[in-house]
Amino acid sequence: MRHVATTHQGTFLVEGKSIYVFELPDGRQVKGHDLQQDRDWPWRSSEQVTGVRYARLRATSPTYGAVTLVVVIGEGKLVVPVDFAIRRPDPTGPGAPCRDKLHWVQVMLDGRMAAFRHRGVELPPPMVVADSWFSDSKLMRHVATTHQGTFLVEGKSTYVFALADGRQVKGEDLQHQREWPWRDSPQVPGVRYVRLRATSPTYGAVTLIVVNEPREEQFYVMCLDTAISGPRIIRAWKRRSWIEYCFRTLKHLLATGVCQIHSEDAYYGHLVLRLMGCLVLFYTSRVICKGRMTMEEIIFSLKHYWRFVNCEALELKALSQRVNEKAA
Repeated sequence: MRHVATTHQGTFLVEGKSIYVFELPDGRQVKGHDLQQDRDWPWRSSEQVTGVRYARLRATSPTYGAVTLVVVIGEGKLVVPVDFAIRRPDPTGPGAPCRDKLHWVQVMLDGRMAAFRHRGVELPPPMVVADSWFSDSKLMRHVATTHQGTFLVEGKSTYVFALADGRQVKGEDLQHQREWPWRDSPQVPGVRYVRLRATSPTYGAVTLIVVNEPREEQFYVMCLDTAISGPRIIRAWKRRSWIEYCFRTLKHLLATGVCQIHSEDAYYGHLVLRLMGCLVLFYTSRVICKGRMTMEEIIFSLKHYWRFVNCEALELKALSQRVNEKAA
């Protein structure tokens, strides 16, 4: 750090550890653990770093000498869609038996929610959107009871439900039958839907949303009984695939195809890469574009025109010196 400062007149920025000890100008001794846990700091806000508060402190370290400390706490509400790959519960070859996908989902969700609380970020109850192979009644109930959240999955054709009027229907009926009391909503233009309350032998009381769109196969999604509106549930379901477009572009730009390995570390890297794609998406829409481009427009561009990124629209001229603004 001192070499960078003296030789290059630069700044070497690192994340502090909980075991570090500092002395503040008022004579107080604090540890890194105090900086990570205490909330009584002279917090500031800035338009340049939206969604966070920070405190800037001058201190002295026995190891580093005079230092500048910046304590950061998040305030924003952020939902990050995540996709990941997992090993089989009992893989062949070296390695101990692994947890199955349902245990991994629960552990990862519990861990992320605990991490947000640890950082002082208060999030609303989560809405988890997953494919039908995650439709486990214990997992759905865990999300509802532990996090007061909603676990939304696509229903299967083999499921059986008892509707409020006493009729017995199968998932196949919900996927093909056209005689429902359809609704329209300006929040989901061009989409017809029906909201049903039902009881399942496996899941108990559930909410069913049957969706019908032009030129698309009819389908239904389900969750434990909820008061969340049908349009909001449909919008959440449609956004589940956003991560794929971000990930595909990022994977190509980072040339990850040439460094494929089969290990548990590789799967964690896969997850981190997808998280990076999500953060790039949210940062671009909220900070760089400042609301001038919606996330839907960005996703559409990534899906169809990702080879021709308009640097001017994204304010990235500094990154395209001597290159035409339409960079392939």
